[in-house]
Amino acid sequence: MIIPVILESDLQEIKKKLAIISEVAEQIQIDVLDGTLVPTKTFLNIGTIDKLVSKSQLEIHLMTKNPCLYLKDKLSHVKAVCAQVEAYDKIHDFVKIARAHGYETGISVLENTPLENIEPWINKVDYVQFMTIKAGVQGNPLLPHVLEKIKTFRIKYPQITVQSDGGAKLENISQLRDAGVTNVVVGTGIFRTANPIETYKKFTYLLN
Repeated sequence: MIIPVILESDLQEIKKKLAIISEVAEQIQIDVLDGTLVPTKTFLNIGTIDKLVSKSQLEIHLMTKNPCLYLKDKLSHVKAVCAQVEAYDKIHDFVKIARAHGYETGISVLENTPLENIEPWINKVDYVQFMTIKAGVQGNPLLPHVLEKIKTFRIKYPQITVQSDGGAKLENISQLRDAGVTNVVVGTGIFRTANPIETYKKFTYLLN
């Protein structure tokens, strides 16, 4: 599945992108960054964003050292949530709360974090997301060493859904697919094109 991602500090930009891509996307990822894990900050009121959605389902990517702060209420359009495994001491509570809300639950791993750090959570989550760029800024290039990490993970854990986040282009989507990625999160590769809807459709065709 192709999952368009929105990383914005301006609510109006979020509205604009949701209006465009919710016409075709089954699921949209919203990045929540509060400056505690990476320097970038985004719009943080997930409840406000949830009320803007009518067609697509949302996935919330919590790039913060305390993901539980953003899971206080069950939101009607949120299907899935993932948190960075680098928020080490908070992950147990994150998984517990996310499960209690009925969300699909994932962990995300930064580009240089070793696989050993996520292995304790493999049997407790629905999917693992690999950051395939240097996190925090959209438009960074795909990192080849993360593709190799994904291949290693896929061989060891063939049963779990693997998601990539960052650096995806029409020209390299086959590399992600061949590495074993199931879901591809795409930002600038969709939104910085003349026709985001047609680009989304092209990504979907190439992934399948």
